[in-house]
Amino acid sequence: MVMCARGHDPGVSCPDFQDRIVDVFYSYIYWAYLYSTSKTDGGRSYFEERFSRKLSMQELAYACLIEYFELGLDYSDFHKCWKVARRTYEEKIPIISKIFDIASRRFDLYGERTESKRVFLDLLFSGKTSEEVIKEVSEGFYKMGS
Repeated sequence: MVMCARGHDPGVSCPDFQDRIVDVFYSYIYWAYLYSTSKTDGGRSYFEERFSRKLSMQELAYACLIEYFELGLDYSDFHKCWKVARRTYEEKIPIISKIFDIASRRFDLYGERTESKRVFLDLLFSGKTSEEVIKEVSEGFYKMGS
């Protein structure tokens, strides 16, 4: 459970709590980058056991991000953090970057929140290609509540 340095509970908006949320996102996006570029396979057994199958390095990156979105942190924090992290990771994790860019754009334009966990679960289990999923994200198929 994420907590601020002052002991506040989640949902209490203090600067220390916000910084911790930012750190959590940056940590997960960094690990997704490491997996997708084969710079580590630490944690592979955990994710493969959790998802009951062997995972490619790109799939490990998706699994890592599924775990991030399961934390249930505020979507606006992800949105804000991605705008900063994008400069570092845009070219390093192109599929994930396209997904996050489109989700962020839809949030800016329509206030729409993308069910990112569902996006990455589909990439792992549905048999859809990344191009198909990216197209569906751009069409609002993964809009929360749909």
